[in-house]
Amino acid sequence: MVFKEYMAPMSDGTRLYTRCTLPDDSGRFPIIFSRSPYDDRAYIPAEHPGDFDACIRAGYAVVHQSCRGTARSEGVFVPFAMERSDGLDTLAWLRRQSFYGGEIYPQGASYCSYVHLAYLGTHQSDVKGAFLYVMPTDMYAGMTVNGLFKQDIITPWFSQQYHKNQCDSSAIQANYPALTLRRPHYAALDPYYEGGCPDYAAYLRSHEIWKSVPGPGEALNAMRDLTVPVLLMEGWYDIYIGAGTAMWEELPESVRAKSALLVGPWPHSCRVSRDWVLEMPGGERPADLMLNWFNHLRAGERLNFMREGQIRYYTIGENAWHFAPHMPEGRRALTLWLNGASRLGTTPGERSERSYRYDPSDPTPFTGGANAFGTVRGGIVPDPEPNSRPDILSFVSEPLAEDVTLNGRVAFRLRVRTDGEDTAFFARLTVLRNGRYLPVQESIATLRRENPGYAPGDEAVVTMTSDPASWRFFRGERLRVDVASACWPIYAAHGNTAGDVACQTETRAALNTVITGLSCVTLSLN
Repeated sequence: MVFKEYMAPMSDGTRLYTRCTLPDDSGRFPIIFSRSPYDDRAYIPAEHPGDFDACIRAGYAVVHQSCRGTARSEGVFVPFAMERSDGLDTLAWLRRQSFYGGEIYPQGASYCSYVHLAYLGTHQSDVKGAFLYVMPTDMYAGMTVNGLFKQDIITPWFSQQYHKNQCDSSAIQANYPALTLRRPHYAALDPYYEGGCPDYAAYLRSHEIWKSVPGPGEALNAMRDLTVPVLLMEGWYDIYIGAGTAMWEELPESVRAKSALLVGPWPHSCRVSRDWVLEMPGGERPADLMLNWFNHLRAGERLNFMREGQIRYYTIGENAWHFAPHMPEGRRALTLWLNGASRLGTTPGERSERSYRYDPSDPTPFTGGANAFGTVRGGIVPDPEPNSRPDILSFVSEPLAEDVTLNGRVAFRLRVRTDGEDTAFFARLTVLRNGRYLPVQESIATLRRENPGYAPGDEAVVTMTSDPASWRFFRGERLRVDVASACWPIYAAHGNTAGDVACQTETRAALNTVITGLSCVTLSLN
């Protein structure tokens, strides 16, 4: 292997640190191309990690670049701001190198995937295919749920990356999570940056800015405009599972027929987490996925784990992989009713009410699930016992009479009331397995989203649909639905006042009520 370092010039004169590992000192090679903002100022270049060794031995050059304003690269890093132009400039630079062999294969996870999605729709003729995972093209859909932003993703991530080489974010981390309760939310980071943090504020205050070009909107149509095969990968407990799997259906039919999607049981790391309480035999990511995919595109090598035009997905609990042309959907619906006495029943009980006091200064905390990411444990970690706090309403089913498989999204329909101007309702489905309640799926929404003219004290309906899941439930297990008005700090805590939660300046406690016998959850089962 031959290791080379460059400062690749961009069109505005900024130079970006780029390291290249070649199979040997002469020749032209297909290039696996990655870019990352996660290299820090103390970064000491070394040979590529073990994941790429096999690729280099197989004859690929591996090129890795530090995004502008990170590690040794010049400039200032602002998330989403320059990735299309810097990506295209680097492609042009690669074409001038002596090792360029006419084929480029972008690769990356999370933001390291976004940096390629930003330019993939521009149809570069030497980009022959890609391996991209755990990152959506629609960043607004990925960062929010029904308009409520995922605070445990955007706030810690943005603060750690923004102006990375110019600022020290340690004070932010030391004051977290208290700063998540500051109002307005969009100004929470301002005290830690000279001149404030206008880019963070802009993303929280405006829905439209997520469509901006230059900016996050550069990736918005990447799948619709794609002309080369792509291997996508998601996890049932990834923060982007809903928006990420939607990319599969956006692909042109002719491109989807040559592409593939893998959905495993893992979180954003694409590894089964060691701190989960549920073992997942067979849930590990195949080690040779990337090399096998690129060899398949280049030379027709047989795919070891995937199939062209197919999704391969893992059913949790069953511990088995399945193939399907589209995301799995159950063939029958099971509706369970939130009834009195904390019961979750197959038939609606008599109308009654359960109320709780929700205080935004002491928001209801949760861990686990797909959207816990930056500061709390995510994934399959146990929830407390039912009704563990006065501001959590729990509803538990009778033991299941048969084995069933949940495939698809979970729909919650709550009939509710509040004495506030507005509030949020959070609902989570869990399963009781081996004495522990394990999170399956969830959603959150504000009351005024569907009821814009809501008057305090009125009854109204709040509907929410979760991201997809594939879970096997067994006879004798119980299901549970928790209802609260916060899931903090995973989502921003609603202030019970009118207006976008990111812009609320005042808060008040509210008495929130769920009407039992009229509220329900619907599962799509096989």
